[in-house]
Amino acid sequence: HSLPLILLQDFLARRLCDELSLSDDASHWAVASWAYALGLAPGVPGPEPERERVEQETRGSSAVPADSDSIARRRGFADDLESLNLETRLLAVQDLSHTPDPENVLLLIGALENGNWQVREDAFDALSDFGEQAIPFLCEALADTNDEIVWRASLLLGALKARNAIQPLILLLSREERIRECAIWSLGEIGDDRATSALLKFLHSDDPVIQRETETALGKIGNAKKWNNA
Repeated sequence: HSLPLILLQDFLARRLCDELSLSDDASHWAVASWAYALGLAPGVPGPEPERERVEQETRGSSAVPADSDSIARRRGFADDLESLNLETRLLAVQDLSHTPDPENVLLLIGALENGNWQVREDAFDALSDFGEQAIPFLCEALADTNDEIVWRASLLLGALKARNAIQPLILLLSREERIRECAIWSLGEIGDDRATSALLKFLHSDDPVIQRETETALGKIGNAKKWNNA
């Protein structure tokens, strides 16, 4: 398959939400259960612990202005992204997607762990549309303490083929399965030979998902190398 398992599961869970009106948690649990039954995933996750509210304005970046208007604006968008009203959250993401300035990029990265899949998806798409302007901030996000942000940021860097993300992504190979799987996929998408030696260590992993993703990633890197040398 061309997508890492975790991203495919997210897509299928969204289909269940849309077509069967299941809750977000129920749909993700159902898809995870199917993946386990089919031997694609090592286990069924329990219910997600309640996420702590993230103070968006404290996300560190020296590139974000600290004037009072800027702080008030960030707080307004941060409050909207945590609103109980879904439409308010979606409109906040839409407004943030219009301009790829540092404040907007950081708020959208924070929205990658929002409790609603539509908000997460729209934030993901907006960051993808920002392209190279989002890459430095996505690289910083790989060190975030929230795993939901880390694996989604790694996928974005792969989709954007961000060569300057090679080393940070290689560091993620030491993390737990979900993050490792996404890092492997992204390194394959980027197609840089610098990742080859790090990926080879997982070619004979006991985890069949990791092994399969590694084989696919190394194949992509090999093909990219052939084209570059042609």
